[in-house]
Amino acid sequence: LTGRSKRPRNLNRPKPKNNKTYETSGQFEQWVNAFHLMAKPTDISQLGFSYSRVKDDELSATVSSTTYPIESETVGIDEKIELLDGKLKTDGELAWSNYDSNLFSEVKNKQDTAFAAGIDYKLNPNWDLSYDLKRIGTNFKVEGAYQTEDKVTRTWTTKYSQPKNTPWSVRSIDIKYEPAHTNLPKSGTTSTTYYKTLQPKVSFNLPQEAKLSFDYKWYLEDSTCKCTYYRT
Repeated sequence: LTGRSKRPRNLNRPKPKNNKTYETSGQFEQWVNAFHLMAKPTDISQLGFSYSRVKDDELSATVSSTTYPIESETVGIDEKIELLDGKLKTDGELAWSNYDSNLFSEVKNKQDTAFAAGIDYKLNPNWDLSYDLKRIGTNFKVEGAYQTEDKVTRTWTTKYSQPKNTPWSVRSIDIKYEPAHTNLPKSGTTSTTYYKTLQPKVSFNLPQEAKLSFDYKWYLEDSTCKCTYYRT
């Protein structure tokens, strides 16, 4: 994958969609190069390797003194394994990032790692159990990607599903428990923020293959409970 992700915009020039407003910061032209290779060494395993590079063209535009060109590189490996005739599945991903927030400066780049691992076991045709672990380092950063730095999340999920699509019957029941914390040791902070969420979800079959879901989410903080209700 190769392409331009941002167009150059000069400082104090009219904005494209509104000629009455002007660029107050400017923007460099930005290009992205990325690829992901996959291999299947055995019938039960799969391996992958990925690389991405995002870089601003520092000569492409006239910008304000507080707008800097950036460069972001990420290298990652991933795997998937199926055991016990597909009943037990594991997956994992490890990534390393190198982020330069100012190509004009000689300040040391931000470098860090992130990883994710998961295991899923199918007890029978109706019940699944899974556990996921995700850790994003304090200085891990990828340009253009949504992420939360400096965080560890663990997720336990129990799922019941009904193979028959009978109207007005229970289609699935999910119960997810997710404790997490921020301010990892590398961040240099002396305090850690912990929080926990509990999220049950029930789905019902409706006529004409429609579905109705009730999704609750409790935020468990300081022995209090907050509830958010969704319906789709």
